[in-house]
Amino acid sequence: MNFRVSKRSRIFILAGLGMLALAVILTTRFCIKGRYEGLFLLKGKKDSLFVLKDDLYLGDGSRLIIGFDMDGPRESIRKFMGGTEPDRPYLRYDWDEKDGKGFVRNFLPGGGELITCLGRYLDSDGEEVHGLFVGGGLPKNVRDNDVVKENETGMAYNDGKRWYHVWCTTN
Repeated sequence: MNFRVSKRSRIFILAGLGMLALAVILTTRFCIKGRYEGLFLLKGKKDSLFVLKDDLYLGDGSRLIIGFDMDGPRESIRKFMGGTEPDRPYLRYDWDEKDGKGFVRNFLPGGGELITCLGRYLDSDGEEVHGLFVGGGLPKNVRDNDVVKENETGMAYNDGKRWYHVWCTTN
């Protein structure tokens, strides 16, 4: 079966896609702060229909429509390039001085990990917290708003098999 689309139909399809893209752009608030933890499309609040962010905080999961976090690909590339030795511990950290939030991840031999997140959550009013408050998580740990996933937030230890919650101000 040979299916062909006329030139006129292609023009209408492209015009429709262009109008759809324009409508999404006009109804989306862009919140790209240079954190590059991923790319996340969320339901908007009062000021917009959608929000496009490059990071995700504990409390954002219920609004998440679709997202892609860079944690897995980043670690795969680091290991592929020989950036880590499996028997030697190493740190990865990020601190945004302006926003007062970040994290410290200590990767341990044998696949263990100790993570401390600082100010990576939304307060009871749905606003971002700023400062040295232990709480929150990285995008892969907060995207589902699952109570079980809260064990992977704040300060937590992973022995290579499961997460153990150490301490957090948010749960």
